[in-house]
Amino acid sequence: MRGLRRPCRRGAEATLTLSPQGLVWSAPGLQVEVGPGGWQVLETGELLAFLVGRRCIPLPRDALPAPPEEVLTRLRQWSGGRWRRCPAAPCPALWRQWEEGWSRRFPPGETPPWRAAQLRPYGRVFLWAALVLGGGQLCYYAAVVGERGCRYLWSWLAPLLNGLTLLAALGAALCLARRSRLGRALLAAFFGALLGVNAVCAAADALTTHRLIAPSPDFRQVAVLRRNTASGRMIFYRSVGGVFIRPETSLQGWLEGGEVKLRWLRDDVCAVSYRGEDRQPHAAVFLFGGREGRPLLERLEGRWQSDSGKFHLTYERGGFQLRRGGGVETYSIASCKKIDRTAVALFDDKGVPHWIVLPQTPADTGEGRADALLLYQVALDETEPVALSPRP
Repeated sequence: MRGLRRPCRRGAEATLTLSPQGLVWSAPGLQVEVGPGGWQVLETGELLAFLVGRRCIPLPRDALPAPPEEVLTRLRQWSGGRWRRCPAAPCPALWRQWEEGWSRRFPPGETPPWRAAQLRPYGRVFLWAALVLGGGQLCYYAAVVGERGCRYLWSWLAPLLNGLTLLAALGAALCLARRSRLGRALLAAFFGALLGVNAVCAAADALTTHRLIAPSPDFRQVAVLRRNTASGRMIFYRSVGGVFIRPETSLQGWLEGGEVKLRWLRDDVCAVSYRGEDRQPHAAVFLFGGREGRPLLERLEGRWQSDSGKFHLTYERGGFQLRRGGGVETYSIASCKKIDRTAVALFDDKGVPHWIVLPQTPADTGEGRADALLLYQVALDETEPVALSPRP
């Protein structure tokens, strides 16, 4: 069955030849030959659509030779049962799209752009990874850093997640633009520049800030000291769950470049010893978790003595008296500092801390006299705590 002609793109004509041996579609610069059973037909009221692989060859009914009903019967026989009917409503729109050049012809082996833009399975993995990581980082910078001032526990975690987000986005973009070499090159250059900026920011943060991380003895809490070399500030951070830390306070009177020591006095009490601007050792004590009961200062009345007998601590309403090594040190109650309900720092008249007193166990928060005390000396050298027991 020859002579089935219809207008082609740019005013040219194409010829469709059908026979029991197969189908031949001839157009300027293109010829498609298909054997029996290699094509199927969608029939509507006004149009016959011949589907050959990825190509759709529409043919109006008025282009069929006379008599059209006999021709349709022969075509159904040659199709080998690969003949389907569909509603007639969408077919005029399909015909108009074809006439306007919406359906393009592609040489054998070329992928249409709407198929090239579809993501492969690994492309979908890249896309979902970029969306999840990017959404998490946006929430981190907007809610965690912006509103609460929290940060990641490790300084390298934020640039690492940023880099993984950019790499996942690059992988998804390359899957979409896999048909265009220029597009892939531009995408690689763009994301490479973003990765370079991320690396430069990470290096600048590593050079301008230094962190001292100390987990608690029971590994439930983490204390962090973050020093900014540009501003000269030393800020204490406490863990707030997971990999986040929250700023607590900045060390007052810290001598820039001076010594700093971070140590845990107990599972829930952390002390920072540092050299102040007056060249004297200073200390700051931080409590992790609240305590109930009477303040410690109200439970220290009486005498306390170490097991070796070298330390004797006496507390009266007027202040503290510490005897050690044959000397006597007196600290007035006005110069002492209560740290929540858990500890007491002993300062001299010049405002320099010398000792920190706290219960020996976190559970010792009753209403009566404390069971045992720990006495820490404020020093930049490593010192052992002194255990004190009550004496009548």
